[in-house]
Amino acid sequence: MISVLLCFLYLCIRTQAILNGLNGTSSGWQIYPGGAYHYGPSILIDENKDNLIHMWTCSQGTGSTQWDVIRYHNSSDSGKTWSLDEIALEPTSGSQDTYSACDPGVIKIKSYYYIGYTSTTNPNATQNQLFFSTIIDTKWKL
Repeated sequence: MISVLLCFLYLCIRTQAILNGLNGTSSGWQIYPGGAYHYGPSILIDENKDNLIHMWTCSQGTGSTQWDVIRYHNSSDSGKTWSLDEIALEPTSGSQDTYSACDPGVIKIKSYYYIGYTSTTNPNATQNQLFFSTIIDTKWKL
C-alpha cells in the first residue's frame, strides 16, 4: 500500500514538474473547449519517449446503450497541444461491462499498461463493478 501511495505521489510531482517546465508555474491549457464531457483523467508521462504525456478520460459513449467510453490522447509538448482523442476502451454488449467503461486508472509496468475502470450491468446505473484490463501496444485485453 505504501509503495502505491509513493508511486502516486511521484507521478503527481513529476507531472507537475513537466507541465511547469521544471522551473516555474503554468497557467494551464484548455484541452477541451466544451461540448461533450471528459472527466476522471488518468495521466502517465513516458520518460523513455521524450516525456510523452498519455491521458485517458471518461467521455460520452457512441451509442444509445453505451453511456461512457474511455478515450485516449497524448501530448508531446508538455501539454500545450493534444492529439485528437480516440476510443481506447468501450463497453462490450452482452458482457459484464455492457453499459459503460469509465473512471480509468492506468499504470505502466515494464512494457505493459494496466487499466482499472468501472461499469455496471444494471440499466439503472447503480451497483457499479470494478474491471481490469491490460494492454501491450494498442490492443486492450480483458
